[in-house]
Amino acid sequence: MKRLATLLPTAKGMTPQRGVTLIEVLVAIVVLSVGLLGMAGLQVSSLRANQSAYIRTQAVSQAYDILDEIRADLPNWQTYNGRNYDLSATFPSGLATVAVNNFMLTVTVSWDDSAVAGGAANEQVAVTTMMVAQ
Repeated sequence: MKRLATLLPTAKGMTPQRGVTLIEVLVAIVVLSVGLLGMAGLQVSSLRANQSAYIRTQAVSQAYDILDEIRADLPNWQTYNGRNYDLSATFPSGLATVAVNNFMLTVTVSWDDSAVAGGAANEQVAVTTMMVAQ
């Protein structure tokens, strides 16, 4: 049996190519693996951002819950000034503080976001409302 390379026509003085397909496949695998690693990194970054956004949403919800509690006790709303709420069961190092300034009521929720951010990151959300006498 004759070899395939000798059966294929070649230009005068040129030898047939061998192993080119293998090199092309190896290069394609390298390019594909770099792309897949980039996609995996993007997925991890997206999960971190989603977790941080979820915690921030929960902090705003907790602040509004505290404001609703204060509104339910309307005659004594000024006694809430300086009150702290321990939110460590909901957030890492979670703390809510209430500040009353005239008729302005501010609830500030702070927490440690370092597990999500990958470093020391203290985050906080402040919700301010005006109390109106009835």
